[in-house]
Amino acid sequence: MMTRLDFLQHSCLGFSPAWSFTQKFFMLLACVPAVIFSAADVGSKNRCTVSPVLPLSDAVLTCYFPEDISVTKKDFTVYHYARPGSPVAVIDCWWIKGKLDCYSQLGVEYNKTVGKDLTATIKQVTSAHTGKYACQVSGYEASSLEICELHLKLAVLVECLWENNQPKCQVASGYQLQDAVSSYLTLWIQEVTKEKEGNYYCLPAGSLITQQSTCFLSMSEEDEVDDNLVIGLLLGFLLLAVTVAVGIFLLRFIKTANHLTETDGESQRILNVKENTNMFEEHLKSTVQRMYPNMPESFYFVPPLYFNKCRYKPQCVADQVIYVPHSADLSDVRHDQAMHHVLQCLHHMAKQEQEHMFVLTQFQYEDYLNNPGVDFERHCLPLPSGLVDEDKSVACFDFLVVHQAHGILVGVVKAVSDEDQDVQQATDVVVSKQRDGDDFIESQVVEAVQQLKKAVRMINHLMSDHKPFPGIRQTLMLPRLTRQALLRAVVGNTELVESYGPFSLCVSIYIYVCVFATELEELPRSNSCQRSH
Repeated sequence: MMTRLDFLQHSCLGFSPAWSFTQKFFMLLACVPAVIFSAADVGSKNRCTVSPVLPLSDAVLTCYFPEDISVTKKDFTVYHYARPGSPVAVIDCWWIKGKLDCYSQLGVEYNKTVGKDLTATIKQVTSAHTGKYACQVSGYEASSLEICELHLKLAVLVECLWENNQPKCQVASGYQLQDAVSSYLTLWIQEVTKEKEGNYYCLPAGSLITQQSTCFLSMSEEDEVDDNLVIGLLLGFLLLAVTVAVGIFLLRFIKTANHLTETDGESQRILNVKENTNMFEEHLKSTVQRMYPNMPESFYFVPPLYFNKCRYKPQCVADQVIYVPHSADLSDVRHDQAMHHVLQCLHHMAKQEQEHMFVLTQFQYEDYLNNPGVDFERHCLPLPSGLVDEDKSVACFDFLVVHQAHGILVGVVKAVSDEDQDVQQATDVVVSKQRDGDDFIESQVVEAVQQLKKAVRMINHLMSDHKPFPGIRQTLMLPRLTRQALLRAVVGNTELVESYGPFSLCVSIYIYVCVFATELEELPRSNSCQRSH
């Protein structure tokens, strides 16, 4: 029988000697496309192969393509025709930015390796996996598909031989013969599952398989649910019995183990908190060094500008809440002016004397480490909330100086003056009743001393994890008050001197440290203050 290639060879190469050169040339031109078409037609099929396997074994499916998919980057799909006309994609692959991505159906393994062929594994094959398969490449028509079919190999469940007129039968695991062999044979399936669905038939010796009828074992979802329910109840009762028995023996062990586990768990938590605290401290150090790189050799004021106190009142305008600034309170204005004056002097002193120090103002205790971030929430650094018996009615200090040579100085500024006591009384600064100027000055000094003592307690508490910690100096600055008015106001207050002990007072433009003696009136005017940093 002449094939198409034989015909082309006979037609195109079997020229008659009488043909002219021109006739032969045009005949060759006519044959060339036909040969090319024939070769392309032979190699343009998308084929697949799969070998029969035993039930619950793995089957290997191989697809063959007419081109190298890794080069052409075309999408491809492997279909399973479980039902006629209803193909299911068991492998679906596509290319995104030159990279292959695939979806594989449960029970199908594919390693995303493709060229002119690909290999996939169908795990634990059952009758549900049998049927036709096809490999399709994007851009090819349906006529290019060549299907392959997966079959299950025959599995022998019962094999009977006759010896001395008695049957001897070998039965596969999971099956059982009932009664003797006669004109019929009964086979019990001990546990019916989806994997055992399929065709069954009996084959006597000497008969052909084509002469036998088959029966199909089908398992409905209701049967599967009933079986699962029975199995579930049995397993439940069994597990309950085992649990009770084991629980009795393990009760004493669990009690002992719980104590050890709690101890180990607590130790691990403490270790984790300490490690997190060390990391947090390193983070704080690196952040401060990055923000203030020249701290050891220069001076910093934080914030660099002092912000005046401004009061706002919420109002509703066009269904929106806005904050309207109110006229400043006279006491706030005087305190802001005093702070500007003190900070200007500190800045002038630091610049002129080349002091290496860090000045902190407008600080509130609750601002300290109030936002460590998610990474450092679990730390054990001391916090303001941990200070015992804290009086929240006592305000924070007004400024804090950390000096490279002289240590820590905490200060409070009071804008009280003996010249405007009438105004102070008119603005209800005096709480209970009108007091004279000396009483008001004395109350301001007592309030300032309370702020200083709280500042010392708070700083010592926050720095309690650093031992030893340098001493803390305290200073009270009264830039608007004369020395005579201060002495006149506190000279008779022995409780102030005995209760709060020595502290610093500043009544001049620069920082002066005034030390209390047991009797203030005994201090000579000439040496009542000495210059200090």
